[in-house]
Amino acid sequence: MHARSDGKPTGETGLTKICIVLGKMILAKWNSSPSLKTMNNAPIQKPFRPPSRRTQFSFFSLRGNRVYLTGTFNDWSPDSIEMKGTGDGHFKQWLELPEGHHEYKFVVDDTWTADPACPHWKPNKHGSLNSIIHIPN
Repeated sequence: MHARSDGKPTGETGLTKICIVLGKMILAKWNSSPSLKTMNNAPIQKPFRPPSRRTQFSFFSLRGNRVYLTGTFNDWSPDSIEMKGTGDGHFKQWLELPEGHHEYKFVVDDTWTADPACPHWKPNKHGSLNSIIHIPN
């Protein structure tokens, strides 16, 4: 290879950085092309993300002051996804859900309830029903 005036061989582009990955020091080389990154001369793979769909959940309740959405997609956390109220008893929320079947419920003022508008339900271990939504691929 020929050397340039700065001592760097011609044909070599990018930066080399020292990175700590899982407790080991490695050299990482970022090419000048923003779409191609390499680490130790091997392409860096993006983490696999299953296909997902933007999905709207809606609930109507005149008695509900606070409505949350919970299900298998958030490990049944009862207060992590708050539904947005429109002021007329309607509550809505959008989620990105991966393909497959997802069980869910609404938590309305601390009371867990299945979605009355959903035609697909499944009994759960608590003796009540979970609503089921299917996200196609």
